[in-house]
Amino acid sequence: MRKTLSLIAAFAFLVSPALADDDVKTSPLGTVSVSAKGTDVRSVLHDLFTQGKKNYVLDLDLRKSLYLNLTDVGFDEAFATILHLSGLDYDLQNGIYFLKKAVEKKATVDPAASNPEPPKAIEAPKKSGRLPDAVLAKTVTTRLQKADLREVLKTLSDQTGVPIELDISVPLYKIDAFLIKTSLKYALDNICRAANLEYAFTTELSLRVASKDRPAVAEAPVKVYKEG
Repeated sequence: MRKTLSLIAAFAFLVSPALADDDVKTSPLGTVSVSAKGTDVRSVLHDLFTQGKKNYVLDLDLRKSLYLNLTDVGFDEAFATILHLSGLDYDLQNGIYFLKKAVEKKATVDPAASNPEPPKAIEAPKKSGRLPDAVLAKTVTTRLQKADLREVLKTLSDQTGVPIELDISVPLYKIDAFLIKTSLKYALDNICRAANLEYAFTTELSLRVASKDRPAVAEAPVKVYKEG
């Protein structure tokens, strides 16, 4: 009889350490120790909740082999670690832990970020000031017949680099303008005299041509044809 008891005690001594490798141990301090070497997560969680004396419900489809070793840690810390390793989540209702697979959060796409507004063009500040009188001495040459007044002024502007604006009050004129190596002043004087216009310096570094109230005088080398 004594030999039989001795054999049973020896067998228990040999088997107990092996079983403890994949078990959750109780601690007098209320902590747990989890050791798992390829143990299924369902078994680890069952032991953990049994040790913590907590209620839980686990989906049978949840499978995950765990390798971990936690010694004397709190229940919450051990639980959080197992959830992280196994990709699980839980809901707590009336003191019962309902364990489930964690739902992957899809990154939300901001429509404004995927279709950003094109950058707004930055307008350069308008230059201000008055052109020097010397610009009127610049040389121009035109050989235009029945050309639109705007075309004539653009030709003068392109040749001299002097911006010339036309007021909207000016009628649609057609002009014969034969000016050979004359000054810009001479060209503008003749055009304005023939079409009953006047020009003046603006405060935006340009010349402006507008109508004036006096009879037109048609003189060479500029001839005006009023449309309408």
